[in-house]
Amino acid sequence: MIKQIILCLLGFSVVALASNAAVFMNTPWDAKTAGMGGAVTSVYGQFNTPSVNPAGIYGIQNRYASITTYRIIDADYTVLSFMSPLWFQSVIGISTVGVSSEGAKETVYDRNQHQYVQTGREFGYQGFGGQVSFARSVFKRDTNCQQGIDFEVIGGINTRWVTESLAEYRSSGYGVDTGALAIIKHNGLAQRG
Repeated sequence: MIKQIILCLLGFSVVALASNAAVFMNTPWDAKTAGMGGAVTSVYGQFNTPSVNPAGIYGIQNRYASITTYRIIDADYTVLSFMSPLWFQSVIGISTVGVSSEGAKETVYDRNQHQYVQTGREFGYQGFGGQVSFARSVFKRDTNCQQGIDFEVIGGINTRWVTESLAEYRSSGYGVDTGALAIIKHNGLAQRG
C-alpha cells in the first residue's frame, strides 16, 4: 500500500517536469470530445481520453480500435487508436496522431511601414506523434457498509514521441505525462472527480 502511494506521488512529480509534447497531440480526437469542449478529464472507460488524462482509459471492457479523420480550419487530422484491457485491472492503449496543412502564406512585420506584409512565399506544416498509454487501479476500498460507499483511485501514464516540420524547420522530442481519477460510488452509482 505504501509502495503504491509513493509510486503515485512520484508519478505526479513527473508531471511538473514533463512538458506537453506537441499542441496537435492535445486536440480533440473525436466528435464527442470536441462537443464536450475537451472536458473529458474526469471521464473513464473512453478511448478518447488519453490526450488529456491517461487514467481515463481505465474501465474499457473490450478491445477497441478507431480510425478518425477530420479537418479543423486548414489542417487535416488523422487519429489511429487501439485500446485493450489487460488481465490485472489495467488497460493499455496505443495511439498515433498525424496533422498536415499546406499553403500557409508567410507574413512578416515591416518596421518601416508598421504593418504586416505577405511575402508571397507559401509553406506547409506536418506533425506526427504517437503515444502509449497505461491505466490501472492503484487503490480500491470496498466498504460494504449500509451507506454502500466505495472508493477507487486510478492512475495513468502516457509516453509520447513527436516530430514536427514547419517550412524548412524540423523538431522532434518525447515526453511523459500522468493523470489520476478518483471514483466514489454511493450505492453503486459512480461520482467521478
